Amino acid sequence: MSNGTSPRLFLADQRRFFLAHSKRDDAIEERIAQARLAVDPLSKGKPYTIIAGRDFFNERFKEAGSWPAWTSLVATGVDFATRVPLFHAILVPMGDIGAGTAEIVKKSIEAGKPVLAFKDQVVFKVTGVVHEVADDWAAGYRLTF
Repeated sequence: MSNGTSPRLFLADQRRFFLAHSKRDDAIEERIAQARLAVDPLSKGKPYTIIAGRDFFNERFKEAGSWPAWTSLVATGVDFATRVPLFHAILVPMGDIGAGTAEIVKKSIEAGKPVLAFKDQVVFKVTGVVHEVADDWAAGYRLTF
């Protein structure tokens, strides 16, 4: 870090949000900008970071070893030294979601972690997931509020 703080202290001092976007999404920077518009009013001026799902997948999936382990890491993982959650909330762009995101959402809700869907500057608290299209693992799930 350029300010001289260790990554662990940085993790403990800043809220981290996981952006659960489609693996096929080619507009990640745009999605992060949209998420910021939704999160900024909720942050009350406190610093936060939005981590794109694709980036975290590329960084940690191999270490996790499987989809179930990786989705659990996102939903309930903590830093081994500080015991601070890896993510304080899950952000999901409004719309249909795939099986991986659905699993992250389910596990996060079960663990009591906030899951928020957003569209424009409107944020909705997610209460569950419905599997609507059995053969569509890429977009066959819908969030419930």
